[in-house]
Amino acid sequence: MYRFKLILISFIVFIVFTSVSNGSVLSKYSVMSDKDIIYEIFTKSIIPQAIYIYQDDADDLAYDGVDWRDVAKFYSSCVLREVSANATRLDLEIIHFVWVANRGRESRASKKVIKSIGSTQYTGAGDVVGGAEFDCVLEAIKYVDKMKT
Repeated sequence: MYRFKLILISFIVFIVFTSVSNGSVLSKYSVMSDKDIIYEIFTKSIIPQAIYIYQDDADDLAYDGVDWRDVAKFYSSCVLREVSANATRLDLEIIHFVWVANRGRESRASKKVIKSIGSTQYTGAGDVVGGAEFDCVLEAIKYVDKMKT
């Protein structure tokens, strides 16, 4: 009888735990708003990335009479606009979990996400950010060309 009670209690605890966490590594995001997640993604990932990219080209941009900070701001705001318009809530959670919450451990985090919710959702989130970054790099190039003339 004791073992039966122990098994029953263990089973109940397991059910409660999985229902609370949905069995997902992304369950902690249920208390964060979309704006909170987007804010963290941009302040901890996209903006530092833009600064790194365009600060590295500061001399070339300065030669053309363009301030690298203006280009970094343009790029960051473009990515923000694109991701805000096209990302689902799940995309935002995946992006935050992989590239912000687990900075430096992206490979391990990616594997956890894929194991937890599947590769289709993971790939979809990557496509949203990758597409936005690609489009915005092209827009930034046009912006620089316009600023030079």
